[in-house]
Amino acid sequence: MDAVSIAAPKQIEIVDIPVPRAGPEDVLVDIHYAGLCGTDLNTYRGLMPLVSYPRIPGHELSGTVVATGAQVPASIRAGDRVVRRGHGGLADGMTVVVVDGQQAAVATAAPALAGESDS
Repeated sequence: MDAVSIAAPKQIEIVDIPVPRAGPEDVLVDIHYAGLCGTDLNTYRGLMPLVSYPRIPGHELSGTVVATGAQVPASIRAGDRVVRRGHGGLADGMTVVVVDGQQAAVATAAPALAGESDS
């Protein structure tokens, strides 16, 4: 699948990464929209000393649930439209919120979506 990567300061590339699989506690989301925050912008600018490259940015996101792990509550199902709420990178986990505003569950995100580290 295609992903946007900040390869180095001020260098953006489209890269091919493996499609992640949902583990037991994971919610796999087909991303429709991703926002970029100030940290992402400063990562691009090369102003984030603790960031390593390459980096796949964007932890503000919305999309459609594609798959769920066996331990994810049944209230989250394939086809649900969701947004991510909270801070930290995808590798730190996420709260999945069904678009109607009902908080559905807390589940970890598929780590491959976060790249090698969180953003």
